[in-house]
Amino acid sequence: AVAIAQAQSPLTKGAKARVEGATAQLRGAKALPNPLLTLSQPVGQNTGGLDESIFISQSLEWGEKRRQHTHALNSERLSTIAEAEGIISDLKLSVQSAYIEALLSDAEWRLAEETLARAQAFTKAAEVQFQAGDVARSNVVRSRVELNRNQLALETAKTERENQIGRAHV
Repeated sequence: AVAIAQAQSPLTKGAKARVEGATAQLRGAKALPNPLLTLSQPVGQNTGGLDESIFISQSLEWGEKRRQHTHALNSERLSTIAEAEGIISDLKLSVQSAYIEALLSDAEWRLAEETLARAQAFTKAAEVQFQAGDVARSNVVRSRVELNRNQLALETAKTERENQIGRAHV
């Protein structure tokens, strides 16, 4: 479930794209700039092409400027990596929590089913004992109250289970 969420989440895709962008910017900053080629046309008439100019230039950064620029971009890259790891970690925790909540609600639903079955058996036994004259009517009434309470608890557990399973699939 975690792998599927990480593969399909737009948050993780965006974080990975930002890391790739920061890495590309750092790579570009480390590379030397391309030389600049400039062609100029002659000025005037009848020059015969003798005064055309071709210039090739190369920019060089002196001192700490280039190193500081690459250092800043590397820090930015490390920051985006940390941010991406945080997003992935949060997503993983969210998926795991949803899965555990779904398992818990499923266990509570099963427990409510078992408790209801026991309450139904107890109610039947109380009715049989009442008809045989072994117990007072109040035992039957109490067993029916308990049966109704357990039916409500089962419906609540069923709804919670459906909600948690629905959240786990989102």
